[in-house]
Amino acid sequence: MSCLLFIQITLLYADNMEIGCNILSNREESCKQKDIFMQEKTFKLHSLSKIQKNKKVKVELRKERDIIKITEKLSFITVVHQKKSFKIVRKALKENQSCPPNCIQPIHIKNIKIIGTLETLKFMDSTKKNRRMILIDSRTPSSYKKNTIPTATNIPNSILDKNSKHIDVILRLLGAKKVNEKWFFNHVHTLLIFDNGYLDYQAGKLISRFIELGYPQKKILYYHGGIKNWTDAGLTTL
Repeated sequence: MSCLLFIQITLLYADNMEIGCNILSNREESCKQKDIFMQEKTFKLHSLSKIQKNKKVKVELRKERDIIKITEKLSFITVVHQKKSFKIVRKALKENQSCPPNCIQPIHIKNIKIIGTLETLKFMDSTKKNRRMILIDSRTPSSYKKNTIPTATNIPNSILDKNSKHIDVILRLLGAKKVNEKWFFNHVHTLLIFDNGYLDYQAGKLISRFIELGYPQKKILYYHGGIKNWTDAGLTTL
């Protein structure tokens, strides 16, 4: 092979990205440099593969963390759609969301009547004439101060805990009477209770506690949509 032909072939290799071989050196030296380049390239590809694999593992772990329970006792359900089996799971909508406490709440609580946003507006309008109707925000005082529905009174669900010292005061304010350690609820107010919405448990807990204390179920209404449905509808908050 002529020197000219050898240089042309070497240049052709260089054009094809075989970078690292010195075209002015002899073939042996050129191959050594080429081997070094290939080793470096292989190492880089191997390292890249490891990084991609690690990223995949991290993504899978993150996906596992993103899956949370539907309710305290329900993690998933399996359904069949077009002859294929599917698992319905629940993904967290925000960081650090978990169930409990952010479990999907049932609409029905014993025999309590459930109402929507329009019915809540009608209830609020009726309170102008009927003073024995009270809209109750069952969330914490800090949540209540942050934003609430106008005319709402804050009665946190914790205030009626079994060891609470405020039970008697609250029941009396709502129209109940105590005679010989027995409560009578003949003339109590009608309550419309809400919380943050369908992922919150506070209203349900407060309603259950009222029922335990003997409050008439027909005198309790539940706005299941809560603050979420109210703000999603663009309605005024305080």
